[in-house]
Amino acid sequence: MIIICSDSNAVKSTLKGKGVPLFNVTYINGSFNSIWMWDYGCNTMYKDDVDSLYLVDWIYNSLRPANDNVPASVANFKNIPLYETTTAPYSLVHTGGNFITDGFGTAFSSNLVLDEETLLVSDYPTGVVDGLQIEANLNYVLSNFNSVYEKPYEVIRIPAPSSTSGAHPDNGGYYRTYSNQVFVNKKVILPIV
Repeated sequence: MIIICSDSNAVKSTLKGKGVPLFNVTYINGSFNSIWMWDYGCNTMYKDDVDSLYLVDWIYNSLRPANDNVPASVANFKNIPLYETTTAPYSLVHTGGNFITDGFGTAFSSNLVLDEETLLVSDYPTGVVDGLQIEANLNYVLSNFNSVYEKPYEVIRIPAPSSTSGAHPDNGGYYRTYSNQVFVNKKVILPIV
């Protein structure tokens, strides 16, 4: 695990206090503007599907310059080549968290997140505005596309809780969809608190 921080000792203390083991944790001294690393971090890929590891960066769609510098910091620290989708015709402006590819030439960019045969979809309570749009997006995808194996996608619902105030985004609450996730080998890790 890599943690970008300005004070690694404070982070270690917090992790220890929460019972998190500190082995396999790397700290990179750097700055950032927000906690949503999945939005501005970088994607990993392998050359020729199985060869050398590379990192891929995109144009971050927010006015948070420190966030946009994080991928280069990680690439430099780990000595991994960084490819950037920042120049036409390959420019991609994105928040990152909702851009996932199956590795076979298909990519999705919307309110859902894709594993190669499985869609993880935020599940809002009935009638919440974001939920209506998510359902429309999902129905469009399921009606028009199959997985790389020509089978319908499996859909797994991820509960989209309200913010601590009890409100959802259409009532002034924060987005707490938890569909910002990390793939580790054949597991998907989702924050739940």
